[in-house]
Amino acid sequence: MDEKLNEMLVHRREAVNRFCRMANLEQRLVEEWLKDSANSERYSAWYRHERWLVAALNEWRQATDALFSALDKPR
Repeated sequence: MDEKLNEMLVHRREAVNRFCRMANLEQRLVEEWLKDSANSERYSAWYRHERWLVAALNEWRQATDALFSALDKPR
């Protein structure tokens, strides 16, 4: 496999793993907040983390787009 393509796959795998970790943490945070929805600190923690989750998703999308672009180019 092409070295550049392999690097892209590694980056994409890391992005997928980061997104999955962020999604699991986000789920736990929202469940904790829902147990006590009056707790503004729990809500704030969940809300802050939700933005990180979106950033991780965007990183995965960019890595996937770069991989598809590389696959479309003739070698």
